Amino acid sequence: METQPLRRTAIAAEVRAELARQNKTQTSLAKATGISVDTLRRRLTGRSSFNAEELGSACRFLGISLDEIVGRAQAPIDEAVAS
Repeated sequence: METQPLRRTAIAAEVRAELARQNKTQTSLAKATGISVDTLRRRLTGRSSFNAEELGSACRFLGISLDEIVGRAQAPIDEAVAS
């Protein structure tokens, strides 16, 4: 099973969830990552991947580590691959 699309969508879901938990806006995240709101929306829906710099900036903005966001995203991937 190809895991790249799963990883992309799982990371996007975790970033969206963290934004919601912290009650922060997509606009503020776009500004913090240096990308347009439209590009961010593509990232957050999993239509395109965050690059390493964008994801690192997002994590700094959200006050969480890159390891934490990737770790959270890995659980659904492991479940899907095991199925």
